[in-house]
Amino acid sequence: MIALLRTVVIGRGLPLPRHANGFPFIFDVFEIKEQCDLDAKALALAIRQVNPSTEKTAPTQHELNDAAGDASQNVRAQIFGRVFTWRVQCSKQMSRA
Repeated sequence: MIALLRTVVIGRGLPLPRHANGFPFIFDVFEIKEQCDLDAKALALAIRQVNPSTEKTAPTQHELNDAAGDASQNVRAQIFGRVFTWRVQCSKQMSRA
């Protein structure tokens, strides 16, 4: 994406569009990518926690707390929803046994 911005905007000698604070919009791209990476890590750890496999060890509580703390509010809500659904399914299975 950054390469595309460089080609389209910088490569043609056009000035970068800027915020009112003077910073170019390109910084927003970096922030969005960083947040996406943090969100992906949090989701991956949560999924590993509720679906453990023999290939990878389950994340520690500290890793989960750090990842969830860095995740966006929407991803934290998604993680909560998935874990809640998982707990409900587990309790139904245990009550049948």
